[in-house]
Amino acid sequence: MDRLDFLTLLARTSPRNVVFTSAYLTPLPLDRHSTILEVGSGLGHRSAWVARSRCCPVYAVDQNSRCLDLSKQKAEEGGADHLVKLVQVDHYQDLPFSPKTFDLIMMEEYNVQMGLVACVDKWRHLLKPGGHMALSFPFLTQKASSPEMKVSTPEIDAYYLKKIPDIGILPLSAYHEQIASLSGVKLVHQVQLGAMVWDEYYLDMSRYLKFLVKKGDIKESDALYQEIRGEIDFFKKHLRNRVSVQAFLLNVNGL
Repeated sequence: MDRLDFLTLLARTSPRNVVFTSAYLTPLPLDRHSTILEVGSGLGHRSAWVARSRCCPVYAVDQNSRCLDLSKQKAEEGGADHLVKLVQVDHYQDLPFSPKTFDLIMMEEYNVQMGLVACVDKWRHLLKPGGHMALSFPFLTQKASSPEMKVSTPEIDAYYLKKIPDIGILPLSAYHEQIASLSGVKLVHQVQLGAMVWDEYYLDMSRYLKFLVKKGDIKESDALYQEIRGEIDFFKKHLRNRVSVQAFLLNVNGL
């Protein structure tokens, strides 16, 4: 068993969920005439759900062939295999699609390792006139009461520089400044991932990890156990109440 195998056993593969995705897509009149691109589609839950709920084709793009195999399975299980189109790419900066192809480009998993400005610059030509991008990024919150909780830490900076090398982790205001600096881009809607969702996700992860140990499928000495346990502990120590995720729905001039 490796990390991908473990994630497929969970109810969801990240703190983000269908409620979050639905909340930022609500303003868009997507229907069977729409065409959607999801960049960094991961295990395919979201692409399958969007294709089925909007009754339109979704191109699910990822670098990992195993993720795409699992995405195919999710699409088949959800009755959306005729709508989900799987595309493997070597990198996300130069996607193999013609200009003015998509009504919406989604990026919710930041394994894409590109910042907001880079995503808009590299992908905007793929949008039809009047098209939209829905981009999600982690940000530093300002909700904690003690002064030391209101700033990043070296551990958080290092963690997110691995995930988003060109920007790392930013406060929410910095993303708004970036959006304002982009020509032909308008912020239409934004949604924040609820704090309780993070706790629920890592609690589920912890419970399932204990279950697998009790069942004998993995041992506490195994590398996978150490990796997952380390992620849970890192969240508790460094990320809880310091970091959240914001989805930005942008109207973008696709030219």
